[in-house]
Amino acid sequence: MPPVGSGLSLSRSQIRYCLSEKIRVTAWQGQVNEYSESSVGAFNEAVRDYNSRCSSFRYRSGALESVRAEVEANRYALQLEGIRSAAVNP
Repeated sequence: MPPVGSGLSLSRSQIRYCLSEKIRVTAWQGQVNEYSESSVGAFNEAVRDYNSRCSSFRYRSGALESVRAEVEANRYALQLEGIRSAAVNP
């Protein structure tokens, strides 16, 4: 998990976290119970945390592309993790 901040140079594992978390949060978004304050609050907190760590970062040439390929191979499992987050926070 990358530290909070913007414009930081991230390692491959931190880039992997950001790309994976984006998939999880996107899957979660479609499952948020808009009538539940706790569901909306938990989702908003996840988005806030993601944005504070992953909204603006730097990386070495080629790192993003190779990590993206790794993450895409696990897209389905990551989407399920995001959907499970919604189920835990109904």
